[in-house]
Amino acid sequence: MLGTPAVSIFSLASTLLAHSQSLFTLSSVLTPVISEKISNHKVVNIIIAKSIKYQMFVFVCIGLGVFLFMPYVIHFAFPKYTTAISSYNVLLITMLLAPFAVVFTPMFQAAKQQKSLFYTVFVKNISIVLFSFIFLPLFGVIGASIEYLVTLSLYLFVRYFVLKKIYPGFCISWRSFFEYDDVDKIVVSKARNKFFSWIS
Repeated sequence: MLGTPAVSIFSLASTLLAHSQSLFTLSSVLTPVISEKISNHKVVNIIIAKSIKYQMFVFVCIGLGVFLFMPYVIHFAFPKYTTAISSYNVLLITMLLAPFAVVFTPMFQAAKQQKSLFYTVFVKNISIVLFSFIFLPLFGVIGASIEYLVTLSLYLFVRYFVLKKIYPGFCISWRSFFEYDDVDKIVVSKARNKFFSWIS
């Protein structure tokens, strides 16, 4: 559906996005933590809510930064692929979804639900094929970015409802992203102390 130049443009955009998201992730840390606390669903819910909250803050900051500066990087480093900027900007929206993706996979692994995870990946693969046939003819190379965004959204939606069955009482409340409780105070205090010890 896409020619070689278009594929190269989308490949560049998706690669830049992957590097942007790799700047901060907690996935390797979360799996052992959730595994240790898996029997206490209330604690697991708190860990998940806080993990998503802090990663959302960091990813939004990273997203704003690369949104402002990446066009200049592409312009000077990859002048032949300046049209990748539009695709990259669409993909940047997935930075808002990345915290959920980072958290959900360790939850499956901690509960030893690889079979359920496989089924959700199967749904994702079907979605890629379906939405590619819809968006690529309509929007070309930007359609590939739109397909990725829609597929990831659906993939996370499916995984969320599967996880609700695995973890009784598991629920993500948008209100929790704006609350500042005792747990947040402890985390912020430790982060502040670590930062000052690092610069001193």
